[in-house]
Amino acid sequence: MAVEALRVQLQRQADARLLAGILWQDNGLVFATVVGTPLDASDVRRSLRAISRKAQIGDGWAPRDMRHTFVSLL
Repeated sequence: MAVEALRVQLQRQADARLLAGILWQDNGLVFATVVGTPLDASDVRRSLRAISRKAQIGDGWAPRDMRHTFVSLL
């Protein structure tokens, strides 16, 4: 499952590279902004809020909360 998820991510990144054109900065990152630059903490929090809303679990989650909840359930 992880390999397939990374293949999907690779395709998304290839699409983003085409859309960004000359603005793309190839930094060799697996997860990057729409122009290839490193994600910062606010990028990750914003994406997690959007994903949480889409999953209908609310938007008050932080990466730390998800990690701790996962470990507790595990």
